[in-house]
Amino acid sequence: MYHTTDRTETVIDALTAQFRDTLREWAKKAKSSDTITLYEMEQDVRTGLHALGGKVMQGLVDMVGTGKTEAPVLCPECAKPMAFVRYQGKSVETLLGAVHPERAYFHCAGCRQGHVPLDHQLGLGADSLSGGLEEAICLLASHMPLEQVADQLKRLLMVDIDDNTIQRAVIRVGSAMVAHQKQDGERAWQESEPPQMEVDEPPKRLYISADGTKIHLRSGWREVKAAALYETRATVKSDGTTEIRAVNITYVISFEPVEAFARYVYLEAARRGIEEAEEVVVLGDGADWIWNHIADLCDKPVEILDFYHASKHLEDAAKALHGEDTPEAEEWTEQRCQELLEEGPDEMLASLWQAAGEASAEVRKAVIKEIQYFTQRKHLMHYPELRAAGYHIGSGSVESACKRLIGARLKQGGMIWSRAGAQAMAHVRTKVLSRRWDRFWKGYDRVTQTYQPAA
Repeated sequence: MYHTTDRTETVIDALTAQFRDTLREWAKKAKSSDTITLYEMEQDVRTGLHALGGKVMQGLVDMVGTGKTEAPVLCPECAKPMAFVRYQGKSVETLLGAVHPERAYFHCAGCRQGHVPLDHQLGLGADSLSGGLEEAICLLASHMPLEQVADQLKRLLMVDIDDNTIQRAVIRVGSAMVAHQKQDGERAWQESEPPQMEVDEPPKRLYISADGTKIHLRSGWREVKAAALYETRATVKSDGTTEIRAVNITYVISFEPVEAFARYVYLEAARRGIEEAEEVVVLGDGADWIWNHIADLCDKPVEILDFYHASKHLEDAAKALHGEDTPEAEEWTEQRCQELLEEGPDEMLASLWQAAGEASAEVRKAVIKEIQYFTQRKHLMHYPELRAAGYHIGSGSVESACKRLIGARLKQGGMIWSRAGAQAMAHVRTKVLSRRWDRFWKGYDRVTQTYQPAA
């Protein structure tokens, strides 16, 4: 079937007539009723425009044609003319209802490859979703369980999509992100020069905070590593004190070993200007991999034990000494935290040693375990000097990252994931929360399911 007749004006006239008739119906209903509400009018207009929008979409798709032209279609592989075989219909769900493009299918005898030019022009993937609907699915799924996504799509957009289709869309897009991260990491390590900075001005202090958390997979609990990269801003509170807050936060996530994760963190840090930054600050808990891999991403970083983690270890000592959730434990923890912040680790350790000496043998063992933790990390806890110099000593920035990226979405009650599903969802959510979604989506080829960043 050849689309040789220009049907543009015919389609426009038909759609215009339909809209005119629909508008008359709305006007008649509004004028003839003394009880109609704004909500009722709103629902009528939404329903009518949605139905009309579907017809507009179908008309526009028909105007584009089938992908068959008088010029030969060249094979993407060998660049030789391909033979036309047949027309193939396809049903595609869009934000405005289903459309049914008719697509010309070509075949190359030499390469034994098929080709559908219209799919590439319209950005049609192997699925039955338009790009706009797939994007909406992923954005919603990054914030809520899949069954809620289906409900919200139907309620807000009048699109009826089942859970399985939603799941496949997220895995498809998220898996492309995972593949690109790996390819980008491998390519960058083969380059002779570091990746280019993508910000207008290099940061004065670039912070990198790293941590790990667990996800329940079908094969068991699996660690996923996360990093938060950010700068800081000093704000004066109502009581006159100054608060150092994290701003411009972007995230990195990976299920891979720490060596690969460190590469991905470096790539994001390079985009953020690590090579031009005046200072790089690394925060983390006591995990050796943070200081052995993340802190090695640059020369002479400022290394800080995140105060949130330090306070948690003081809470553990307080529980051993005074019991869990007791006023005495809370007061003791607050006193030790103040010592650590205002006097430094030596004063706090002296208090811990005194408490251990007065405790029973069993309690002393638990307290000494925490003493050993702090002693090994004294060089990371010079909080009085760090605060005086305006450093952000951490308030759980990466702990918050783990909760935002993973806990809030992938660790809800009863959730057990496939590895592919967990990776895909984590990466989609990371792109959204890092405000990198638009950049990714512009470079994502839905036909080939590959990503090429915009030049």
